[in-house]
Amino acid sequence: MAASGGSPQRSVRVKNASALTTAASPRLSGSKRVGWRMAIAYSDRIVDPGYGRAYAGAIPGAEFRILAATGHVPQIETPGQLPGAIQGFAASPKSA
Repeated sequence: MAASGGSPQRSVRVKNASALTTAASPRLSGSKRVGWRMAIAYSDRIVDPGYGRAYAGAIPGAEFRILAATGHVPQIETPGQLPGAIQGFAASPKSA
């Protein structure tokens, strides 16, 4: 049981909701126009791509990309993909 008396999964959901609230706050996404980009591994068995898509979808203007044929540790499993995704984000019009 989590310290709050709920399940460990509930505790994680509450913390994730708090993180989303912070990420999507006008203070971060308003006048400063912070660009949010997220890359998720397609075959990750810890973080489902749908979760990443939903997380990015909750942040106004966020970009989302899936790294194909890789798991939770893309920098080791498919080391060429992550730099390419980062370069793709940097080259996107939102980066200007």
